Amino acid sequence: MSARTRASQVVAVLPAVAALLWLGPVWAVDDAGDAAPAPEQWIAALPDDLGLPVWGWREYGMARWVIWPSDDDVAERQPPRDRSEPVGDPDGQSGKPHELLCPPGNARSEALSWVRELLKPEWAPPDLEDCLTLLQEEDPAESSVVCRFEIDGTGIQIAQRRWAMCVVVKPSPALSDGVPGDQMGPALMRALFARGDAMAEVPATDRHDLAPGLWLGGYVAGEGDGRGGGPRWWHWKAWYTDGLGVAIYFSKLSFDRKTSYLPGNPWF
Repeated sequence: MSARTRASQVVAVLPAVAALLWLGPVWAVDDAGDAAPAPEQWIAALPDDLGLPVWGWREYGMARWVIWPSDDDVAERQPPRDRSEPVGDPDGQSGKPHELLCPPGNARSEALSWVRELLKPEWAPPDLEDCLTLLQEEDPAESSVVCRFEIDGTGIQIAQRRWAMCVVVKPSPALSDGVPGDQMGPALMRALFARGDAMAEVPATDRHDLAPGLWLGGYVAGEGDGRGGGPRWWHWKAWYTDGLGVAIYFSKLSFDRKTSYLPGNPWF
């Protein structure tokens, strides 16, 4: 088993808005054309200028979450600064801490816990924590944690904001040969993800009218834990394929989690 890596990203969201998040159109096999990704990219990015009624789609550049950052992009964002400390007032007195911001170390731990919860143990490399890269932006809501690694010929790339995440899979022939394109998402969910069976059962809406290779999912009414139904983070919001890779979007919203964040909430 070989494990290679570079970076990962994590996030969470609020129950009341779950049904509004994530409805993105797509390029797929037939429409990739000149938009096909560079060799180091594993999937073509989605168009982000379609004016879809998707909360955060254009505002937070979600279409571009599938793009792996260049070495220069990573280097320019190192090392992350701790912006969670109290802000000083003009008189030099200590002020209040930045609301909701967390130290980079906490963001790393948070992201790591999401990757471990997301994947089956055999699909996480032993040096997973070393795979995480923090990308700090001027706007803390845009800061992300990313990771990329390869196991048994399958590449896995995860980008996280505090409130959502995008997983890109470059499947090996062992996982993809003989699988129809419209079943590739559910097949990879079952193979790679700890809650893959539940993910694969989320009702999917074929939105080839928006773009080839796109399916929308989301909230499963009535599924709950005895305290009432509600969205869970594994109720993926969209998946698409360009014929080479597969991208799956999740909000980090879960009805039974105590802490939730809205798109635009800062991270680190």
